[in-house]
Amino acid sequence: MRYFSIIFFCLLGITYTHEVHGQILNVEDVRAQRDTTKSLAGNLGLDFMLNNRSATAANQVQFLNFRVNANLALFGDNHALWFINLLNYSALTGNPFIRTGYSHVRYSLHYKRKLGWEAFGQAQYDLGRGLRQRFLGGGGVRYNLVNQEKLELHAGVGGMYEYERWRLLQTDDEVDLSLFKSTNYFSVNWLLWEGARLHMTNYYQVGLDQNAALWRHRLSVDMLLQLKLTERLAFRVSVDAAYENRPIISISPYVYTVTNGIMVAF
Repeated sequence: MRYFSIIFFCLLGITYTHEVHGQILNVEDVRAQRDTTKSLAGNLGLDFMLNNRSATAANQVQFLNFRVNANLALFGDNHALWFINLLNYSALTGNPFIRTGYSHVRYSLHYKRKLGWEAFGQAQYDLGRGLRQRFLGGGGVRYNLVNQEKLELHAGVGGMYEYERWRLLQTDDEVDLSLFKSTNYFSVNWLLWEGARLHMTNYYQVGLDQNAALWRHRLSVDMLLQLKLTERLAFRVSVDAAYENRPIISISPYVYTVTNGIMVAF
């Protein structure tokens, strides 16, 4: 009864999705879903929506949304490797307005110890907002503050190199930018009760743009509530919000995403 009430209110209250993925990828999402008894874990999610609410036959209005996320994690005694991928497409009457995607790979050394090391790389695009491509790579240290069965607290400090290419929405001209940045996070992984888990990660990235003589800051808060329905199925609600103080082009400095759906684990 408790599971049913939570699911009902999540479906009732979260009915609107502004589907623009945040500027900072939440890798902890996949890490939180791991089963430490397995050496191989993953999940595959598929969402498809086709909606026709045309008022008349002459004035056709059709909404299409297609989203796929595929994640895979390999765990060893001292090493862990993650592959995280997302593809999202939305169009209104044949006119696409959301076209996003990314691929992320991350390697962790001594991930079970108090102090470990990480390296990562990522490719990303967000055509609706003007981001033609983003490539980044870096590494850092990860500190396990609390590592209990019901509660995990982690903090990470590192650096990365990032290259971005943007298209100006008004003129179609392109600009690019390369930066070295500090990248840091703090995450909470909390088992609320059997079958229900809450995960939250806060990111902060900052770099000095020497050409413009200014600091570029990014903040991100990602939250995930996951309710286990069966051994392989889970219902999940996620809220992601990100803010960038000085975007490369003239766009909104913040983005957010609210989603709910079913996840299949293997």
